[in-house]
Amino acid sequence: MITQNACAWELININSLFEKYIEVEDTGTLTMQPFLNQWTGHINGTRVAGFQTLMTMQMFVDKLKWYYTPTIITIGLLGNLLSVIVFTQTTYRKVSAAFYLAMLAVFDSIFLMTLLLIWVSNFGFNLYNTEGWCQFTLYASLISCFMSEWCVVAFALERFIILCCKPNLAKLCSMFRTKFLLIGLMIFAVCFYFHHSWTAGIIQLPMGPMCSPLPNYMKIIQILNIIDILVNLLIPDLTIIVMTSVITIEVIKRFRKNRLLLRSSTSRSTQTNNLDTENEPQPTRHESDVSAALSEIERKLNVTRLFFGTVIVYLICHVPSHVLRLKMFLTSILDPVNLKMSFSDYTFQQFFHYLYFTNFGIKFFIYVTICSAYRRGMKEVGLNLYNKIHKALYKRRYHGEMAVNGHNSTSIEDQDATLASLIGSNNQKTEPDATRNKQVESIV
Repeated sequence: MITQNACAWELININSLFEKYIEVEDTGTLTMQPFLNQWTGHINGTRVAGFQTLMTMQMFVDKLKWYYTPTIITIGLLGNLLSVIVFTQTTYRKVSAAFYLAMLAVFDSIFLMTLLLIWVSNFGFNLYNTEGWCQFTLYASLISCFMSEWCVVAFALERFIILCCKPNLAKLCSMFRTKFLLIGLMIFAVCFYFHHSWTAGIIQLPMGPMCSPLPNYMKIIQILNIIDILVNLLIPDLTIIVMTSVITIEVIKRFRKNRLLLRSSTSRSTQTNNLDTENEPQPTRHESDVSAALSEIERKLNVTRLFFGTVIVYLICHVPSHVLRLKMFLTSILDPVNLKMSFSDYTFQQFFHYLYFTNFGIKFFIYVTICSAYRRGMKEVGLNLYNKIHKALYKRRYHGEMAVNGHNSTSIEDQDATLASLIGSNNQKTEPDATRNKQVESIV
């Protein structure tokens, strides 16, 4: 049966095979031959009424394959690289939630690179359909898909513990436990998907070699596919939906409570200011309390915004494809002999797979849009990079001038010290102080 983990294989091969195996019958309808038998088991000929509808859909899919796929790969790799830098090289590197998002960007990038390897096979670089590269690409894509989904689950679990459980349980969300959990998930994924190194291989078809599960191991693959549906589809999706619903209710309650407290504090502050009519107005204690409360709420909401943005994108991009996969899985159980792929299923499958791939490349835009802390992190990265380039250029220029003028090494060291003090004074304006570090750590 067609699996979600086969999405990378389907993107390249299904479109080319679809065109090669369409025949016009005497009745004027089109029959799609069982070109997916090696992967799906038994797919009877699917009748497609309407040549014009078929060709319109196929042209749209081809445009997505040729233009949308490289676009989302390029944008995704650049955005994920910047996300990794922001979450690991700025003041947010000590926040456990930021580590989840950094690893999520890493695994998303790995998947996009495997997708790129498959996409370039359209231009003659057909490494994917060669022995060795086939198993490696499939293995890497499966692990990255699994880890990407479970990073979101772990992120949701952390937010659930912090927002909805007792305060003493928040200590479970430490950086050490975060790394330990992700290492455990990684070990499981490496072991569970290792069977693809010997159950997948190259099958010779009339149009050429194709990377596919080997027919000799189809029974083993079907059993493992059931486990994969549980650990890579049902459990992650249900867990995320349930925890997100509970977190949403809790956040709404806290928002209403904080809004009432702020209104009460603002009212008392206004009354205090009205009593002081003789002296020049000065900031009151209540005003300071309100300002501090607003700042604290904003800091705590930053990670929550990142969570909701990540989860919403996940649900929009993943759930439709997962539902279709589950439907096909249940159909294969109820009628394993006469499994049919309808034209509507094929159409939705193509569209949902491109939607699925989109999730791996657009998180950067979500972070920039909804999280001010992420934008500050980008600014910090940019300023640090500018300072490094600025210092390197000035050192090169000064050393070159002094070499031409015949200055000794002592003068060079003096110039280095002067330059370092100059750059250091500039860094003091851009680097966050200790207070900001503590505030960032208090996000979680």
